[in-house]
Amino acid sequence: MPDNTTSPWLAGLRLDQFPGPSTAEQVAQAAHWLGADVLSPSAESFASTSQDPAMPGYAPFTTKDMVDVAHDLGMVVKPWTVGLITLGRLF
Repeated sequence: MPDNTTSPWLAGLRLDQFPGPSTAEQVAQAAHWLGADVLSPSAESFASTSQDPAMPGYAPFTTKDMVDVAHDLGMVVKPWTVGLITLGRLF
């Protein structure tokens, strides 16, 4: 079960106070409640052990459900990613 404690990253909001069966959908609902026009979530989850979607251990944060809810609420979704070329330059 995800930790839904209040976080400064969430502007003091608790995701469990928003509708939706998943954290991803609750993120979209919270962004809408804040008045966001654009949702720009990270592509990968903090639980990922790989930054490459083609590799084992990759866990997405941005899901189809999140995108569908955001679109239903009138938001544009622009997932944030770090290009693999950029990663290669960092390490």
